[in-house]
Amino acid sequence: MFKGTTPLTVKWFKGDTELVTGGACYIMTEALASYLELYAVKPTDSGKYTCKVSNVAGSVACSANLFVKEPAAFKEKLEPTHLVKKGGYAKLTCEVTGTPEIKITWFKDDRELKESDKYRISFTKSLAILHVSEVDTEDSGEYICEAKNDAGKDICSSVVTVKGVCDIQ
Repeated sequence: MFKGTTPLTVKWFKGDTELVTGGACYIMTEALASYLELYAVKPTDSGKYTCKVSNVAGSVACSANLFVKEPAAFKEKLEPTHLVKKGGYAKLTCEVTGTPEIKITWFKDDRELKESDKYRISFTKSLAILHVSEVDTEDSGEYICEAKNDAGKDICSSVVTVKGVCDIQ
């Protein structure tokens, strides 16, 4: 809201660039107020937004910082199925995008997995990896990776099947 001797000129800026109504940006100005609406915001829309009101006597400005967080999402999902030999290992890998900090949680058949000798869990440089060692038939099942941040969450899954080794005499 503002007041002053008319005529008043109202301009909106992102950084040093003047904004105009169009596309994903809508500016509405009334007698004593002006509003900026941004639609379908993306992280690239983050920045300092300023409303500048002026007349022949001078100008005033008001600014606000906008930070757009991108929800956690899978750029590369898990392979839908994995076939693993009994006694071997399974390595499940997926790639995650989104605004940090992203928390990765792994599940097997809806039970959360914790780091152990059997399950090695890592998340570095956007790659989430679950390494299951010395697999046995009870390790068969659905493995789910959940990626979560302040802006949202996503899941992907893979069905792992462990096959026993046959001895032929």
